[in-house]
Amino acid sequence: MPRLETHHWAEETERVLQEAREALLASRESEVQSIGRNLPDSDSKDAPISLAFAGQYSAGKSTIISALTGRDDIAIGAGITTDQTSEFDWNGVTVIDTPGIHTSLRPDHDEITYRSISQSDLLVFVITNELFDNHVADHFRKLAIDLEKGYETILVVNKMGRAAAGNTPAAREVISEDLRRPLAPFTPEDLRITFTDAASVLEARAETDAEIADILTEQANVGELIANLNDLIRHKGLQARHTTKLYAVDQALQEAMALEKTDDPDADALSMIYGQNIQAIREAQFQLKMAADNAINEAATQVALDAGEFADIYYPGVRPEKIDDASERMDAKIQAIWEQLIIRLDREAEAIIPAMNQRLVQLHESHRFQIVENNIRQRSSTETTTKML
Repeated sequence: MPRLETHHWAEETERVLQEAREALLASRESEVQSIGRNLPDSDSKDAPISLAFAGQYSAGKSTIISALTGRDDIAIGAGITTDQTSEFDWNGVTVIDTPGIHTSLRPDHDEITYRSISQSDLLVFVITNELFDNHVADHFRKLAIDLEKGYETILVVNKMGRAAAGNTPAAREVISEDLRRPLAPFTPEDLRITFTDAASVLEARAETDAEIADILTEQANVGELIANLNDLIRHKGLQARHTTKLYAVDQALQEAMALEKTDDPDADALSMIYGQNIQAIREAQFQLKMAADNAINEAATQVALDAGEFADIYYPGVRPEKIDDASERMDAKIQAIWEQLIIRLDREAEAIIPAMNQRLVQLHESHRFQIVENNIRQRSSTETTTKML
């Protein structure tokens, strides 16, 4: 009987996880061994979905978690209130509170946060109404693009009570448009962008005036956040189960490579070449995503224009046959747009993927790689002969 493809993914994931664990535990460096021991367990498939909150320092991550869970024992405030990860239960989901990223006061927070994110299924990235600075934008792009967490992420803009217009539809629309460029190749819609003012929830709990409490609750907009979180968990939870362990392996190997002490030029050169391979693949993925987004957006714009023309024929007394004729033309236009979109996407892939493959071939056939490969083969042959003797 044919097996589900997800079974194959699960088996391959467990194989990679086990190989990575064995390699790390075999290191001579105790810190690298510790990284291997901290990799996810192979039997963690029945564990709850995990949801890591990360992002801008002092953006209100802990306040949002308090608003979601109803807990009042979570430290919140203007200073650094979270210097290590903390876990909370939210309706059967494990919510993880992480330190803020890029804190000059505590540079170790970045490492703690990235390790936690790599071992979490889904991500909530929190910024304030002041949006990204360059450093936070760099961290977001690393998570969304380099670590490929973008489609498993919700972007939350918190502290909207400080915005000039408050947490209103007009203010949200302006900020969404302002964010399109720094979020590229993702869009606010891709990231289920949600505007909150979590502190208003805490104020509403203490407010005795019911009308004021309702205003504060509306400004908080936590209900929309909950709906978006449920949607993310429903659509990405199973997929994330397969990818989370791979993210954890990737993060662990990067940490281990930085810690592993070696005076072996062959090992250093091989590590650099494989890093170039990974970079080539990630750049191709980015190019494909950008090309597909542009093509789809242009097609959607054309459909909207044609639909507007179709709507213009509806007026009192219009003959039914005229509507039928316009409907047939509209169907034909949409079909033509769809066919052209498929052709364009195929052409983009035909241009980008072979270029990536050629780059990988060139790296493999490079003089440096050939020298390293020959050196490693000779050493392996020598070691085998020595053992036989």
